[in-house]
Amino acid sequence: MPYLVAAVVLVGLLCLLDLLLTFGVIRRLRSTAEATPRPLTGPGERAGEFATVTTAGAVLTHRDLTGETVIGFFSPDCAPCAALAPAFAEFATVYQGAGRRVLAVLVGATDQHFPILDALRPVGEIVREPVTGGLVQAFGASAFPSVFVLADRTVTASGHTMDVVPAFVPAVAR
Repeated sequence: MPYLVAAVVLVGLLCLLDLLLTFGVIRRLRSTAEATPRPLTGPGERAGEFATVTTAGAVLTHRDLTGETVIGFFSPDCAPCAALAPAFAEFATVYQGAGRRVLAVLVGATDQHFPILDALRPVGEIVREPVTGGLVQAFGASAFPSVFVLADRTVTASGHTMDVVPAFVPAVAR
């Protein structure tokens, strides 16, 4: 009989330990879920509100996103960003003008060196923002590079390659 009591107590203690570990796992999953960045703003969604300043010193807000706009988000230490930057700049030279604008957003510490800045110089407007910047938050850009195509502040396409840009642009590396 004492062996049976000891076995029941042991099983009870193991169940209690399992319950405590399960609560710990649930708590950890909840904290991870809260820290997960929101997804990219997708087609049909409107960009959030923001206010920022371009490298040329011009103030840019969500109200300025009228007409057709293509926005590319790049990070300084991102190999895919460095690979996409020349194609994005080439696209910008063909696309911008006549009611269409192209905006490049360099995401990182504003005093950080951006080697791809030279590749993006042909882009009409460039913004440097921290990861918590207004444009980054307005578009949910949490992975880089990210490209958005807008029509009057409404996203018509978004993704991580140049495949989302309008198809009528001739011979741009996609």
